[in-house]
Amino acid sequence: MIALRVPPEDVRELYHTWLVGLWAGELQHKEPALPPRHTDLDVIRRVTSVQLAQLLAELPSKQSTRISVARMIVEFMLPEDSSNGFVEYRNLCELGGFDASGPLAVSDLIARVGAGEYRVSAYGFEPHGLRWEVFVRLGEELS
Repeated sequence: MIALRVPPEDVRELYHTWLVGLWAGELQHKEPALPPRHTDLDVIRRVTSVQLAQLLAELPSKQSTRISVARMIVEFMLPEDSSNGFVEYRNLCELGGFDASGPLAVSDLIARVGAGEYRVSAYGFEPHGLRWEVFVRLGEELS
């Protein structure tokens, strides 16, 4: 603060902004810059552990796949001014990812991240792009 000659009130305001966090701070704005949860697509993309096991088992064995995992923290519902309805948002904490060189088991994923609700994405290197992305609840019973 002293070396950069930043007034204490600016530092205090920045501190309080970051204390709330990005998601909570965005949700306090009138028009948050968060991606909305598209319920029609999410219903399709929400899978069971058995369905996830099938997707993981079908990963190509001769091509690398990037598996990305994010833990779902909470869902938010914000009023939508145009239709007097609500828009749903998911608060996700990106955990990172790893490369898979072939099929995986759900137990391998649980061993890495533990039980909970996640967004799991699979990205291909050749051909480049998103292979699939799903929301799933992983339980202790599969580990």
